[in-house]
Amino acid sequence: MHWTDTVGTPPSFDTGFDRWITMNDWLATLSPEDRLRFDWENHPVTRRTTGGPSPRRPEAYWGHHVARQSIDYIDEAIGRKKPFLCWASFWEPHPPFYPPADIYAAASGASVPLAQPPATDVAVIDAVASRRAEWAHLTDVERRQMVCGYYGLVALLDGFIEQIISHLERIGELDRTIIVFTSDHGEQLGEHGLFLKFVMREASVRVPLWIRAPGITPAGHTGIVEHIDLVPTLAELAGVEVPNGVSGVSLLPILRGDREGAGFPADRYALSQIEEQVMLRGRKWKLNVYEGVPAELFDIENDPGEISNLIGRPEHRGRIAGMLEEIRRRGVK
Repeated sequence: MHWTDTVGTPPSFDTGFDRWITMNDWLATLSPEDRLRFDWENHPVTRRTTGGPSPRRPEAYWGHHVARQSIDYIDEAIGRKKPFLCWASFWEPHPPFYPPADIYAAASGASVPLAQPPATDVAVIDAVASRRAEWAHLTDVERRQMVCGYYGLVALLDGFIEQIISHLERIGELDRTIIVFTSDHGEQLGEHGLFLKFVMREASVRVPLWIRAPGITPAGHTGIVEHIDLVPTLAELAGVEVPNGVSGVSLLPILRGDREGAGFPADRYALSQIEEQVMLRGRKWKLNVYEGVPAELFDIENDPGEISNLIGRPEHRGRIAGMLEEIRRRGVK
């Protein structure tokens, strides 16, 4: 997740973490060959519009560095008989979409479907249409290379996470540790003619949220939850008081199997914002606001592919007004 635009150095403000590793720390560990290859893969054009196999080994990826640093930090805390909070922030499967060659080969050998090309007879807003131009020149082969590269990075990430979890198990701490897996955004992967993110479509804004905690039996929930729910959830799991003014609702009742209760209203909305784009998303209705203007309304329940934009329908004016009011109530102007 982005704490600062200065990628190579720590944030200038107090994050509350005792240790902070930076991109520059990792780059200093690379061989000249791996650094040269990474710089090529990470060039803006290569990173955003291509994918394929990389000669780099898993040990030459940011995620490996994060996993090893996380394990060292955990061991130090356990050695001092102290509790720990470790935020292992992996880059993968963020572009560049270049996993190690053997992992890419496994992904490209699988049956990976491509997203359907966007319908030419359906009007889209300028914010979406203008972004499509970046990838409009790609052939199906090139799109597949990007998609396979992405899935290869997912497999690579699995291995990095496994390093940490396996270590916790080896030292006897796995069943005493709360583990949260989530992401700050998704990936379009060709849906609607787009890659990366930067739009309020489902592939960009929906993310996984998995929580493993001592004494919790695995359970699922299909309703709306948000990242703001993590602070009260983790506080309750840790047995500490939730600070005043914290937004969100504890997910602990859901984790314990109460899928219907937990204080979650049936019409709860999730809010997301990037730059001048704002999304309000409920179980059925989703409103996207671009530069202060309501631009897209989708009936997600009946149109999960977000094909039919209902923003101009007069019968939805009241609904749009109510959703805009909810956005303002959340503090977004």
